[in-house]
Amino acid sequence: MGRPKGEGDALYRRLDECRGGASAGHGNRVVPRDQLDEAALALAREIAQMHPHGVRMAKRAVNAMLDAQGQHQALDFGFQTCSLGYANAWIVTGWPIMANLDEMKSTGKSKDK
Repeated sequence: MGRPKGEGDALYRRLDECRGGASAGHGNRVVPRDQLDEAALALAREIAQMHPHGVRMAKRAVNAMLDAQGQHQALDFGFQTCSLGYANAWIVTGWPIMANLDEMKSTGKSKDK
């Protein structure tokens, strides 16, 4: 279950939907693009009417569940892998990336700037 869906279910106590979280998807709600601002403000107003402590508790519960599933470690690993890729590209080519390297070099900009 994604964070938006988990937080929405926890805030609105939709336990029956929480149980089906594997197939629930990652979005909290889907609205047409032209109604997005209105829907976001309506949701914000609704959450603002809730007791702040309850909202924080729901968010903490969802975040703890995601941490237990390894989300933080997965994001950290992705960042480390990306950083190692940049470091390797810099060492091998003198440029921060290897993709489109010829195109980047053709701009005439010095790699030292």
